[in-house]
Amino acid sequence: MRDSGYDIRPLNFIMRECGCIAYRVTGIAVLIVFLFALPFSEPCMGEQSLVIPQSQIDAFKQELTQSVGTGVSAVTTRRACKGIIREVQPLLEASPDASNRFELLKVLFEAQQRLLTLEPTEDNRRALFETCEKLSKAPDDCAELRLEADLLLSERELAEAEALVAERVKALEEIMEKYRGTSAEMRSLTIAALIASKLQAFDFQKEIHEKLKGRSFGADHKAIAFRRRSYSVHSLDVLFGGTYETEGGANITFPFDRIGHQYLVIFWSLNSEEIEGHEVFLSRVRAQQERFPDSFEVYSFNLDNLPDSGRSILDKAGVKCEAMRLPEGRSSSAYNAYALTDPVAIFVNAQGHVTLRTGQVVPWPRPNPARGNIPANPGPGLGKWLDDERYLAQLRSLFIGDFLVTDVSLGSRIPDLASSLKGIRACFTPAPFRYRLTQGEALANYRKAEKLCASVITKYSESPDLWRIRSCRIVSLLGMWSLARNPEYLQDAVKEAKATLAMELPDGAGVVAQFCLAKNALRSGDTDTEAILKRVVDAGSGATGAVACAAAAIVAIEGNAETLYQEYRQRFLELADENDGSLWDIISFFRDRHHDYRLFWPNPGRWGYTREQRYKVRQLISGFGGPSGTNLIMTGRFKDIAGAELAVPDVAQGEMMGIVFVELSDDRSVRDVCVKRLKKYVECFLKQDVPVLAAFLCEDAREIRSIVEGCGEGLIAAVVPGGLENPVVRRYGILSADKMPVPYLLLGDGSIAWSGSALTYAVNHTSMEDYTAGAIDINIENVRTDRTFEPLKRGEFKKAITLLSGRLPPKKNADAWTPERLHGRALAHIGLKDWEAALEDIDDAISERHKQSRYGKRVYEGNVEMQLVKALALKHLGR
Repeated sequence: MRDSGYDIRPLNFIMRECGCIAYRVTGIAVLIVFLFALPFSEPCMGEQSLVIPQSQIDAFKQELTQSVGTGVSAVTTRRACKGIIREVQPLLEASPDASNRFELLKVLFEAQQRLLTLEPTEDNRRALFETCEKLSKAPDDCAELRLEADLLLSERELAEAEALVAERVKALEEIMEKYRGTSAEMRSLTIAALIASKLQAFDFQKEIHEKLKGRSFGADHKAIAFRRRSYSVHSLDVLFGGTYETEGGANITFPFDRIGHQYLVIFWSLNSEEIEGHEVFLSRVRAQQERFPDSFEVYSFNLDNLPDSGRSILDKAGVKCEAMRLPEGRSSSAYNAYALTDPVAIFVNAQGHVTLRTGQVVPWPRPNPARGNIPANPGPGLGKWLDDERYLAQLRSLFIGDFLVTDVSLGSRIPDLASSLKGIRACFTPAPFRYRLTQGEALANYRKAEKLCASVITKYSESPDLWRIRSCRIVSLLGMWSLARNPEYLQDAVKEAKATLAMELPDGAGVVAQFCLAKNALRSGDTDTEAILKRVVDAGSGATGAVACAAAAIVAIEGNAETLYQEYRQRFLELADENDGSLWDIISFFRDRHHDYRLFWPNPGRWGYTREQRYKVRQLISGFGGPSGTNLIMTGRFKDIAGAELAVPDVAQGEMMGIVFVELSDDRSVRDVCVKRLKKYVECFLKQDVPVLAAFLCEDAREIRSIVEGCGEGLIAAVVPGGLENPVVRRYGILSADKMPVPYLLLGDGSIAWSGSALTYAVNHTSMEDYTAGAIDINIENVRTDRTFEPLKRGEFKKAITLLSGRLPPKKNADAWTPERLHGRALAHIGLKDWEAALEDIDDAISERHKQSRYGKRVYEGNVEMQLVKALALKHLGR
């Protein structure tokens, strides 16, 4: 077997001949990974100053390469290997301190491997392992050279110890950790993945899979190609990445240059191998653009290396897109990572994530042709994949860093500078109005702010307060980079950031500059995300400590570093002052479990949801996939229709209540849909005998009265003074209540037990509206069920049985909480030593939970605890 001129057959033999008893288990897996290897790695210079002439090393490499191949006899190969070994060994002995000795040592290693396959003697085996020992001492910058040696040494030790699977997994974990952050990290992971498959260590294999889709390799073409070959999955989550040249000669680096934007990437050819030719394919792309105008961008990769990159054909087809160059065509790493067949189109979401599916990668079903009198059906199109423009605007605002400068202090010692800063701040539109600007309007604001900043910097070049202006200019340039699609603005922002850090800054003043440099470092290919984010966090101090953590968390999203994102997100929420209005936009974003859920994975559309994802969505919306908790109190002062003051939570009088925020759109069709949803949510509260307050973000009392008439007793209509400018809007993240009313369930003290979200996205076959309505019912019962468990916790078992029995519906009407109530009642019976009753209840609880699990197959929550209760009851009954 050969790949890139590298014969791996010697390794096959060596794994048998070097005493590796476990060869049959792991040897083949180890060999497969070497298909990725080139014959020799790049020169490794080590730490010393002496150098072995590179011409000699290259000559040995060439001789070794020529000694293996079609038509080369075993005798010729043996003679060449022995000759190389004889010449290399004295050269190494004469140059023990040479900076590139490990490169020459690798040549010796390769020659000894091949010789051992032809002469499996003890002397040859011993010589090979002696070379392995020497290579294993190579520094990290020679990691590519030493990996195979470390692998063979590890296999020898495991084989001699007759290691079990757990021991082999531990050894692989140690190798992965040793190569973490080195140039050989990906190869170490792919080796471990293949060996884990042979060992049937599937949990370990899954861990490696998560690493390969993480921060360092999510967009690595080799890693993606490996995952597509090695994992039998219906869909694969990857990042669309790489730097490509446009037809006009500019470079675009994905995903960083298009972060916050959604787009299609299409691969097509004039001689496509698929039945559907390029004309039909491009016409379908155009149809999607016409159906969803200005909702997504298109980047075209023609595979024929046409002089104009297919621009003339695209124009003829009416496809509005950016034509990209792909000189290697079907041989390119991008094609082999993302396409594999053509023509194809893949949908990339605002974070750069893509779902690669088996078969043709087209993000919309094929249209149904006309049949008889039935007209052709265009199919659902991209509608189920596309994100709402306000959500995208919110993401872009965060990625740009608006939250870092919307409340820059005006405490300048120069009055004119303070006045200028106030004018600059006015260019940064606050939420939620910022998310309702068009991209053109937002870009105009950034341009205006940047121009004002540049003028002030020139005028007050010696001011110690200039860092405030520079910070605003950095964010303005980042906004221009994002919206004008011009990386030159990023480089201008980097220059400004470096100029800022060169100043004598007060503590915590460098956060914006480090935020900018971190984004540039990721775009430039720096994979040490931990170090990058640490610099951002270290720039914060005191009051800016929380802001620095928020900035680091946002950069972590761009770096596809989910673990680090969660770490800094949590640190921010712990440090943030709830009463600091400048932090409300970012606090509400980090707290909203819907936002948290939408990050770090692609848009599955309508048909792309896995069963696990569907289950997760239901849990998420109901609040069980990330509970709201009860540590956040909702407070607000509203007015009823007559103008009397209503204070929340006082209006609830210590009882559970619901609040639904709604905004009345100027668009009558949008308003009618939203009002319909409002009434549906209000009905959900009232049918459970929970009073509900409909909080209108407008002050048209007559319109409000006409809407709430006939909604039933228990509904309180309230006016939110100031509408969208009221502090509750930003504090609680009520950003799009004109499209989807936002419901909250409050406990008697105003604690938020559960909340919905105005964020809408595809939820398989069910609308967000229906899921949210169901979640209202579930969470009201959740609160009530929790209360029935209070006596059980206090040991008041008879009272617990009475309360739990009162909450049990008839068997044919069992709800989501019936298994928990039966489980709790069984525990109360155990407290009273009534084992027969306990066994009956726990059997019913297990049966009900099993019925509620999807298809009766899902491992349901509480199963272990229920089975333990049953076992305890059976034990005491002697059964």
